[in-house]
Amino acid sequence: MSNQHPDGFRGGTEAEAAEAEAGRDARAAGSEWVAIASGLDEAVDAWVTANYILETAANVPASETVGTLDLGGGSVQITCRPGEHGDELPAGQRVDFSLGSSDISLYAHSHLAYGKSSLFFRML
Repeated sequence: MSNQHPDGFRGGTEAEAAEAEAGRDARAAGSEWVAIASGLDEAVDAWVTANYILETAANVPASETVGTLDLGGGSVQITCRPGEHGDELPAGQRVDFSLGSSDISLYAHSHLAYGKSSLFFRML
């Protein structure tokens, strides 16, 4: 188990195999449709999902939304909607997108190698 890669896959071969398998089904649409989600994508997806379920994803003040902490195997993502100082976030930690008629800015950060599996193998 010493060859465990920080992203939770052994040497990346499992990730490559999964991407190849998915690519086989998606080739008709083109290879640009197949990719492994980035940490920031995972962070935003978790935030949108949680706030959609709570009906706070759009058209509400930032103070009524919830933040998310997504503990994965290879990384942990932290996401929240900042209040009035959102424009002061560092580059690479601010994600802007539209959801319905709302323009949303999020703080999102992915901490690679701090996921459950990564920490477990680091402790061995």
